[in-house]
Amino acid sequence: MTVPGLGSMLLPGKVGFAEDNSWRFNPSYLPPTLAQYFTRFGAPWTTLRETNQRLLLETAPKGFFARLGAL
Repeated sequence: MTVPGLGSMLLPGKVGFAEDNSWRFNPSYLPPTLAQYFTRFGAPWTTLRETNQRLLLETAPKGFFARLGAL
């Protein structure tokens, strides 16, 4: 899915994550280490890794974070 102003992002499912002008993302669905692994397979993984990393870096200072595991 291409999001205006962000780029290509991986949606976790077909239903409930994209509407006309809003999207729901959770960067923990594509952790940086997993995203880096998939870049060896080329497109679209390199782009998805870059936009997912951008989402993490731009939202974390605003108090948003990805839960990357259960306690």
